[in-house]
Amino acid sequence: MLAHGLVLLVVVVIVQSGIPGIIKGCPGCSVKGVCYFPNQEWKQGCWTKKCSVYSNGFVQGWRTPVVKTQCPGRYGNCIDHGQQVTNGCYCKVTGSHWSFVGNCYGK
Repeated sequence: MLAHGLVLLVVVVIVQSGIPGIIKGCPGCSVKGVCYFPNQEWKQGCWTKKCSVYSNGFVQGWRTPVVKTQCPGRYGNCIDHGQQVTNGCYCKVTGSHWSFVGNCYGK
């Protein structure tokens, strides 16, 4: 039993080398075996992601938010929001979601 007022602090440490796809010693974000530096951006499909490193003074972590979304084109290209794909069909991006709007199927 703990005495009144005593705080029990439990820290869980994950050894990076034991997790598949995590690069030991990577100073930023380790994604699928690739190390990205803090604030570095990269393309993953038609999403542009950014390595965001944070710390609360005790624990450091990272996340990879989507900073730009585009619609996937028919030929492997990426299409910006509002860009016309075909006559009357446009790319619509809302946050990290995309869709095609307008007359996209010849209706």
